[in-house]
Amino acid sequence: MPDGRAPETIVSRFFANADRLGSRPSHHFKRDGRWVPVGWRSAAAIVRSVAAGLVDCGHKPGDAVAILSATRREWLYTDLGNLAAGGISVGVYPSMTPDQTHYVIAHADCRFAVVEDAKQLTKLRAGISAGRFPKLTMTFVIDTTGTTLDPACELPFRELVRRGQRARGGADARRAALTLEQAAIFVYTSGTTGPPKGAMITHGNVVSAMISMQAMRLEPGDVGFSFLPLAHVLQRAVDYYAIWNGCSGYYGEGIDKIADNLAETSPTVVAAVPRIFEKVHARIHAQVASSSAARQRIFKWAIGVGSQVSRLRQAGRPVPPALELRHRLARRLVFDKLRQRLGGKIRLFVTGGAPIAKDILEFFDSADITILEGWGMTETFAAGTSNLPGASRFGTIGRPLPGIQLRLDSDGEILIRGGNLFAGYFKDEAATREVWTPDGYFRTGDIGKVDADGFYAIVDRKKDILITAAGKNIAPQNIENLVKADPRISQVVVLGDRKPYLVALVTLADEALQWARGEGVAATSIAELAAHPRAEELVSSIIERTNRQLSSYESIKKFRIVAHDFTQESGELTPSLKVKRNVVQARHSALVEAMYAEPGPRKSEASASH
Repeated sequence: MPDGRAPETIVSRFFANADRLGSRPSHHFKRDGRWVPVGWRSAAAIVRSVAAGLVDCGHKPGDAVAILSATRREWLYTDLGNLAAGGISVGVYPSMTPDQTHYVIAHADCRFAVVEDAKQLTKLRAGISAGRFPKLTMTFVIDTTGTTLDPACELPFRELVRRGQRARGGADARRAALTLEQAAIFVYTSGTTGPPKGAMITHGNVVSAMISMQAMRLEPGDVGFSFLPLAHVLQRAVDYYAIWNGCSGYYGEGIDKIADNLAETSPTVVAAVPRIFEKVHARIHAQVASSSAARQRIFKWAIGVGSQVSRLRQAGRPVPPALELRHRLARRLVFDKLRQRLGGKIRLFVTGGAPIAKDILEFFDSADITILEGWGMTETFAAGTSNLPGASRFGTIGRPLPGIQLRLDSDGEILIRGGNLFAGYFKDEAATREVWTPDGYFRTGDIGKVDADGFYAIVDRKKDILITAAGKNIAPQNIENLVKADPRISQVVVLGDRKPYLVALVTLADEALQWARGEGVAATSIAELAAHPRAEELVSSIIERTNRQLSSYESIKKFRIVAHDFTQESGELTPSLKVKRNVVQARHSALVEAMYAEPGPRKSEASASH
């Protein structure tokens, strides 16, 4: 800096807020059934100890530390401590296979690793035994239950903290020497079309993203809730933003306990991927469908009133007094109960990582629950565009955040420029050169459009656009979202590139089992139901209804029901719950080939065939 002061980084901001906020809660975690607060000053002491402990174990500036764990407080302690020591943090999704895990840790040249438990340690040990990590010197284990550590190269995480406490500030000089140009984070892409690439995010990129995100203003007293993987930029950027602004939050117990945790913690601001909202939306409708006829009528009436209010809000028009009275009654009868399930204090949800159906946004807005859709990428450290309170338009990703420039290329690809843009792909200069325009814009790979008011919308991924044998360009995500609007459908993958017509692979949701019981269908599992003729009838009716909203060339002509839902564990979903289209198509190629091997549909055929 010109005046000789160290630049502001996420690390310096964290410690400054710790000095300012003292014993006020920085975050909470659950232990023995109770939410335990950790003060800012206490959190800072742990982070200092992690930094000093790493130095005591031989950590040098620029060393990479792999963090192989689900979202929890120790994840951030490690991340911030490593950054404070001048290191590079490499998040590794705990859902990754052993081979994927080994690739990332080896490619990033990690010298240290922090793993969550025995399961993740087993993955790491397999790579060590195979000689995959020549530079790895020490592993720290957060939860040592069920395993015996090798003291020569494995230590409990608590021992790392103790070493740092004894070292007394061994990393302070490192923190003072940080520069904005220095690499802070390697974030690896999902690798659905090849080996994952490591995007290099600098301290300056992080700071620029935080400044841009200030447009999403936090209010005094806002409380966050973290449950998405911290290896993904969305949750990482949101947690950093809370740190940047001195906000408190909670670390959830996992995706399967979101509902219980939200009710217990009452957060005001939460980031989530669209799949979470799809599941909540489906669950609500399934519960309503199983209730009495009177309750169903009340719910339908309330949603109708809420929809009228929502449309007026979107248009910027006042709500008439009579409608406002009906809306207050709808709140008392229905909407307040829905909000209570989410903790009762939710001010806004932020969603990103994948497109969200407009119908779902309208439903939640009708219930007085605000969801702001934004867009960003690994390479932009999640910052790009966002709808904002009072400046929101359903079906769009909002406008560019301050300090970020967007434009459309000749083929509709979104190009982006800003200080938050990454420094390149680690060890891959060729891939880095490919994604930059001569005037410094990043090629996002997303096809978009922009309206007269500057709101952008994503059409689809450039690589996902289907071009039929007749030369028609089709965005499959739009069609998939229409089908998934029915709560009984879990996932849909529309296929048809270079083919005469579109086909789909469909998976059923748990709500389909509830429907089946009501229809007298004897099926106790998704697999059983998928093989039942009534499931074929159900999906056919849903697709027929969808096709009526589409042009002929966009309609789904045939489908197959996959006997299991797509999951991270099966390798068909990314850690942010997006479908790996190429993986699904390859894994179920026999079903796809069978659909195209059958006689093609007649031109007059309106409905999908199984």
